Amino acid sequence: MKKAIENFSEKYSFIKQCMLQMETPNEDILIYTGIFTLKCNKSEFEIMGKICFEWFPNSRPKFSGEVVNITFESFMKLGVDEKLCLFINNLFFGNCFITSKSSDGKIEGVLSSDVVKGDRTIVVDKICFSIPNFREFLGELIEIKEGTIGRNRIGFEDKSFQIVLDKRHKFSDYNNQLMSKGGYMVLYCGEITKKSGGISYEESKEILYAFSTFLSFLNGRRCSAIFRHGMFETELVWCDYSGYFIDEYKSVSSWPPKFSIEGLNEMWAVFKELWDNENDRDFLTTSIHWYVEANGNSGFIEGSILMTQIALELIYNWFIVEQKKLILGKDSENIQAANKIRLLLSQLEMSNEVPIGLNRLKKYLIDNKLKIDAPEIFVQIRNAIVHSQSEQRKKISKIPDMVKYESLQLGIMYVELALLKILRYEGKFHDRCSGVFHSGGEVFVPWSKNSIVDKIA
Repeated sequence: MKKAIENFSEKYSFIKQCMLQMETPNEDILIYTGIFTLKCNKSEFEIMGKICFEWFPNSRPKFSGEVVNITFESFMKLGVDEKLCLFINNLFFGNCFITSKSSDGKIEGVLSSDVVKGDRTIVVDKICFSIPNFREFLGELIEIKEGTIGRNRIGFEDKSFQIVLDKRHKFSDYNNQLMSKGGYMVLYCGEITKKSGGISYEESKEILYAFSTFLSFLNGRRCSAIFRHGMFETELVWCDYSGYFIDEYKSVSSWPPKFSIEGLNEMWAVFKELWDNENDRDFLTTSIHWYVEANGNSGFIEGSILMTQIALELIYNWFIVEQKKLILGKDSENIQAANKIRLLLSQLEMSNEVPIGLNRLKKYLIDNKLKIDAPEIFVQIRNAIVHSQSEQRKKISKIPDMVKYESLQLGIMYVELALLKILRYEGKFHDRCSGVFHSGGEVFVPWSKNSIVDKIA
């Protein structure tokens, strides 16, 4: 029996463990307790207290305690919102400011920008990190506890880095808690290594910014690698507790299939290659920003339609005009919005017709005797929202909410597929316009050689 378990362990890698564990959503993370120093201009004073990472109202570290070596007069001169530097054991931890203080010497504050415990100047071998609020994937088989395997791993690799992302054991339990309570919950643990040499702190910020942006596109909501631990050999060198931006939990649709990770690694390699060019990086960050904002319905339906249109305009200019050079000069600016979308769809090998699953949008066209295609109805609804004339306001008020909702889903699908085309993805995606939820709505992207199978089926 013992020999069988040993053979089992040799076959499968063991699951990565988070350096900081969360057992319930939104629980505070204790960073440090004891004496730390606040410095302001030429003065400094010590605080006996604690530093915690708190999720609300903003996700970032906060400190609280009592001053131990400052006169009452000097203490009372400190202004709320005054910028200070916080040191732990004579090492710079981060910039901060006071949020409240009382006459009995109690003080509270928050940290901003880069917040690192330890010596951030040391180059490390690997970085361990956590990912909150990331959707479920069924990945590669790994050993999740002795004698038990699970499809918990996703691997990513580019020219310089290797990244492993492991879904936590008992993911469903943690995810159910998150769905019930909302907020934030660590659901994945990760590890990044460099193929040659070590990783500096500044380099870690750059690669994990890229990776977090990529994961946000997969997730349909912003997520980020947080609680980053720099390791040299087996020693912990520094911990980055900065408040990297993560969206609170909200149930949304996103394009990846649930039961396959095929093509994700290859897509990451293309993403990283684009990211290394400054202009292309700006395109990726901006287009994904508008995508997740629209997908999260942050502007409600009308505002999200406008955000989707902005994303489509950006993709048109970068992909059709700048990269493909299909239209040059002033013609590229004067073309109507619907024609821009049609040009984009031609590159995606997509029909201009309203997808069969958008029943209310199709009915709206029939009822109003509108003989127009999908790009045109999307743009007309968008124009009715944007223009403030009385007739346009009356027009938008008469459009049923579900018609506007389906128009939004149509536009978001266009954005998803355009970005997938740019990232050279060839696999399946969840078609939000199919009228079918979960795995039943998963089909190959239109330009895939396998797409014909979906059409025949």
